[in-house]
Amino acid sequence: MRAADLDAVIVASYTSDQPLPSTALIVKEQIGAHHALPLDITQAACANGLQAILVAAHLLQVSARAVLVVAADCASRVTDPRDQTTGVFFGDAAGAVVLTRTESAGAGLLAWDFGSQLSYDVEIRAGGSRLPTTEHTVADREHYLRMDGRAVWATATSQLPHSIRTAVAGAGLPVTEIDHFFLHQANLNILTAAMNELEVPMERAPITLDLLGNTGSAGVFTALHHASIRGRIRPGDTYLMSAIGAGFQWGTLCFRHPTADSGELG
Repeated sequence: MRAADLDAVIVASYTSDQPLPSTALIVKEQIGAHHALPLDITQAACANGLQAILVAAHLLQVSARAVLVVAADCASRVTDPRDQTTGVFFGDAAGAVVLTRTESAGAGLLAWDFGSQLSYDVEIRAGGSRLPTTEHTVADREHYLRMDGRAVWATATSQLPHSIRTAVAGAGLPVTEIDHFFLHQANLNILTAAMNELEVPMERAPITLDLLGNTGSAGVFTALHHASIRGRIRPGDTYLMSAIGAGFQWGTLCFRHPTADSGELG
């Protein structure tokens, strides 16, 4: 596929190149997707990528025929090197998928579930209209990411399994029959707790955080890539993508891979 054939370019990132112009527009121009609609998904942090895929799926249902979704977070630029909770926890990564309309019956996006609950337990306080940048906000290190790890643990370990069960039920499938679980690479304890709660073997959930750290919205994409390049996703396989981000915002997408390799997901 040529970049010029894309109908939309969606960039999911909470670390955009700059407040204006659009990072999606920058990407669109650099790859030559001249006819594409540029869209930015920004403030769900680690859940940005899933929201972007959901938006892409809806565009495909209406008029689009090919959408590029890029998830990219550069957390090293917004984590405080003095904060051992975040400074050594996050990593930088990018991932991308091309979604097209499927012609395979029963394939593609089967169901989805998204939820939210307002919380300031993960936040970057300064730099917006509520707390504009000043010499004081810089001196007070208010432009760095702050995170309450206990709150993240409590929300993630309760909401991710619930969201996964809801999405899978919407697809008319039992959780135990899902072939692959591409989960937000938050930390190993959260992933293990979620899979144990679902009573699904850990080998169905690829791990990339051991090498890359918590790579934000790109984490789910790195897990997908991990399985894809090893040939583990076979025609007819079912899989899901699930993540939770600041806000809190969380969600799950449930797919069935086409029975023939027709390029619906690349």
